[in-house]
Amino acid sequence: MKVAVVGAGGIGGSFGGRPAPAGHDVQFVAKGPHPAPLRYDGLTVEGPTGVFGGFPAAGRRAEAGAA
Repeated sequence: MKVAVVGAGGIGGSFGGRPAPAGHDVQFVAKGPHPAPLRYDGLTVEGPTGVFGGFPAAGRRAEAGAA
């Protein structure tokens, strides 16, 4: 399954990060100053069920491809 999440903040990151550990192709789309750190560090989500992450983000919608 391919998933594109527009807005990689707290809500988008949490919902978008859930299918990634199961092997699904998840792309995060961010704007402003956020794409660069996400591209280099990925996205880490900490919650009551544990910590998961390392997901890279796409800086532009075109980079995410067809979802």
